[in-house]
Order: sequence, then C-alpha cells, then structure tokens
Amino acid sequence: MDSKKEIYEIEFTEDARDEIREIYEYISKNLVNEDAAKRLMRKMRKNVMDLEKSSKIYALCVNLSTLLLLILNL
Repeated sequence: MDSKKEIYEIEFTEDARDEIREIYEYISKNLVNEDAAKRLMRKMRKNVMDLEKSSKIYALCVNLSTLLLLILNL
C-alpha cells in the first residue's frame, strides 16, 4: 500500500466563481463589512485547500450553497 497522500485538484465553475464574488460584494458593500468579507474568503480558501488534501471529508456537492455551508461549518 502506497503511504503517499494524494492531492486532489479543486476546480470551480465560472458560475461558482461568480457566486463567490457576489457573496464577497454583498457582505462588503451591502452589509458594509469588508473585514468580514475578507475573513470569509480566507476561511473558504483555507478549507478548500484542506479539501484538496482530504477530499473524503465532504460529500460530493454539485450545489455551491451546500458546499459553502459544509466548508464554513455553518
């Protein structure tokens, strides 16, 4: 058995990237809280990087909203 850990590549669709940008802009501009928007993006980035290393911690998600809830532990 190979003990080398597999690294998975996470790909976001253009729709997913657009939704993430919309979330950032909504929090930053509508809620007037750019710091919270930046914290959310950092948390998402960290958890996506964790997902690349251990893809089995999350179920297969095709819905961005569901994936965000899982990644952000909401």
